[in-house]
Amino acid sequence: TRLLEEDTDYCAVAFGYLGGYPTTDIVVVPFHTPGGELKPQDCTFSSTVADITLQGATITIKPSNPATPYFWQVYNMTLIESYRKGAGVAQLMADGLAIIAEALSEQAGIEITPEKAAGMVTKTGNDSFVYTTLDPATEYCVMAVGLDNKARQTTEVYISHPYGVYDHRQRHDRRRFERHGISRRQADDLCRHGR
Repeated sequence: TRLLEEDTDYCAVAFGYLGGYPTTDIVVVPFHTPGGELKPQDCTFSSTVADITLQGATITIKPSNPATPYFWQVYNMTLIESYRKGAGVAQLMADGLAIIAEALSEQAGIEITPEKAAGMVTKTGNDSFVYTTLDPATEYCVMAVGLDNKARQTTEVYISHPYGVYDHRQRHDRRRFERHGISRRQADDLCRHGR
């Protein structure tokens, strides 16, 4: 007995064979296994941005359901807004996965589909990454989406509040604001938006 995958195309092949020679024509019958229906997941996401430096930050993503496989990325606000006005943010996540699949294909020297790439890059539970090449003049958002084993969306797309990294002038201004009784969060907002 061989196990077949759900929701997959197969072909059954049959022919007669005797003494090392075929005795009938080859018969090929294509079929599709049932199952594999999309199963939406009850999962939301939150993220934290910590250890902000001149060009980096530590990003942590937290799913409400630690068993839900998900894909996450950090994108700049300009790109996110262009997708919001066009194809939608779910398409941005799909395009990001396709770019990763293409890069993995080049590295491995074999074709890796977005579906296969999803199996390689999806996470479960909390995940963190230390970014070191962010642009101080750019605002970013953390985005996450649940994906099944066929790279199909199983959750709403999560988009964090925008955040940025600081240049040295902003750090000096923030300290000056804090000395005058303005909270760190208010100082961050003032520095980030140039008020």
